[in-house]
Amino acid sequence: MSLEKSILLNVLNQEVVFEEYFCNLLKEEKFFNKFIDFISIKNDILKNKNINYKMFYTEYNLQIKEKNFGRADIYLDLDSEKIIFEIKNKVYTDLTPNQPGMYLDYLKKVNKKKFDTFLLFILPKRYAHEELLHDRWSKKSYHYKENIKNHIFYWEDFVKTLKGEDNPFVKAFYEFCIYWFDMESITFTKEEKNQIINLKGNSLEIIENETIPTLLVKIEKCLIRIGSDKLKWEQISSEKGAYISGHSYSKKINSYTVVLGLDYDMWSKFKQPINIYISNYKDSSQHFEKPNIDDISFEIFEIKENSTWNDFFAYVVQLDFSIDDENFEDKIIELIKRIEKTLKTKTN
Repeated sequence: MSLEKSILLNVLNQEVVFEEYFCNLLKEEKFFNKFIDFISIKNDILKNKNINYKMFYTEYNLQIKEKNFGRADIYLDLDSEKIIFEIKNKVYTDLTPNQPGMYLDYLKKVNKKKFDTFLLFILPKRYAHEELLHDRWSKKSYHYKENIKNHIFYWEDFVKTLKGEDNPFVKAFYEFCIYWFDMESITFTKEEKNQIINLKGNSLEIIENETIPTLLVKIEKCLIRIGSDKLKWEQISSEKGAYISGHSYSKKINSYTVVLGLDYDMWSKFKQPINIYISNYKDSSQHFEKPNIDDISFEIFEIKENSTWNDFFAYVVQLDFSIDDENFEDKIIELIKRIEKTLKTKTN
């Protein structure tokens, strides 16, 4: 099913409508229980509470006497405890200037004890302002440092729990979210696999090849899921003259830099579009001894005396599985974890 066929397209796109629909689904018992269980995996704030859907309010005005503290997307009133859910359903939706500060000020007045434990955010995994949220929260909350991760939830994780639901309204929500949050499975056709294997030319020639834009989009989506969503690695931005080709994520481990990337030159040479490679952290042109990691083979990738890039040297992992493997993402992550574990005990 494509997004264009979803009956909720252009309905749930807007955050206010999205949260209203979501709250209405809480009237459905299975959906309600799945949501409570989902929150309770990371946070026990809803455990063993006598809660029903009537206690949830949307667009709730937070006011105490004459003082206004903003508006809660979703507000849970448990009489003795008040809980605020802030909803973001788009990656680039800004935080308002008062988020989360005014929410915490309000909760401090109505809950008093451990006020900062009663605020929960539900975000897309690639939410662009999550770091800003952490910074602001840390300035207002005593609870922050140890427990912030237990107060931020991701739509993608909840949506996965809805797979196979029969209720037509829940099913429609699930199908919309799969596409809205870019969760659809990525598969490669035989023709695309052949393009991957037979790719020739340098990076500029590959980029200009008009037959592969769809293939590149799929590969980049796959890379983003692994590098950003699952590994939480830093995306590389190139300094002038420093070697980088394509979309890449990196992590420093001791004196090494480990990179996961869509590298056009490596793709052309090794016939694998997503590559894992290891270079020297301080000087990426420096040669060093090949890491000895059980059952992992490496090939050398080197650039010398090039007019575009500075000299560069790396060991590239030779994958024993291909990108059309249905477990490709899991296998890449398992491979990277093995590399990390070994390199943490070494210096080059």
